[in-house]
Amino acid sequence: MSNTQNPDIVVQYENFERNHPEKTISLNGLEWKYITGGLGDEVILLLPGGTRRPGMRFQFLLELEEHYKVISPSYPLICHMKSLIDGIAAILEYESIDNVNVFGASFGGLVAQFLLKEYPSRISKVILSNTGTAVSDNKFLKKLRRFQKLVQFIPDRIVRTIAKRSFIKGINFPEEVKTFYEQFLYQTFSKDVVLCHFNCLIDFHTNYLFDPSELDRWQDRLLIINAEDDTFVGKDTSAALYSVYPTAKFYSFESGGHVLSLTKHDEYFQLITNFLD
Repeated sequence: MSNTQNPDIVVQYENFERNHPEKTISLNGLEWKYITGGLGDEVILLLPGGTRRPGMRFQFLLELEEHYKVISPSYPLICHMKSLIDGIAAILEYESIDNVNVFGASFGGLVAQFLLKEYPSRISKVILSNTGTAVSDNKFLKKLRRFQKLVQFIPDRIVRTIAKRSFIKGINFPEEVKTFYEQFLYQTFSKDVVLCHFNCLIDFHTNYLFDPSELDRWQDRLLIINAEDDTFVGKDTSAALYSVYPTAKFYSFESGGHVLSLTKHDEYFQLITNFLD
């Protein structure tokens, strides 16, 4: 990956990949890849968002490793949430991890909620960042299905370009790293990845709802973070998130957009480590 704007981040990313070789396990005929790092007694499961792999927040992951052991999977092309969650649980089982803190941002926040629902005994604390929750909204589902059908008829290179531009427009990337992430997103968002992502979203919002009465015990162990100018998370899904977890700890940034680990790094990182500690 080349970047004429800021070669430092390219070197950092290359070092990150070299120092975090992927591990692989097989489950139901599919290969699950994941990375591990850090040496702390506390374990954090860092769930990727729509890019479906850890690299998007690699600098954040590296900083977490200074304090905790971190595990972060890459999602295979699985288009159903239940299979996605079972694969993550299999990784924890393989790594002999009985109790884990879960961090999920964006789509990773949806995955985290489903993991909490299916495997609550394995989870210590949960952080949901820049995300929503399941909503039974026919207009929203129709919009997702319309985009899904449209993508099926568009060539891969055009899908990559549209997805990249959508993310760049909706995320307030600092100028010094913007080119790097433009290239990262173009390489990541293949047509197959985008279609799988839409299928997961449709499955999540169609088949799963969360009952607040089942979640009362998480009132001291759940932190929700958002940004008021995050255009990727709709107001309806944000409101639904608050109603599902009314006793959670909440923190809202006035600005910072969708990737607060880049735009509000110091305050964001301190907020998370204070909650975990």
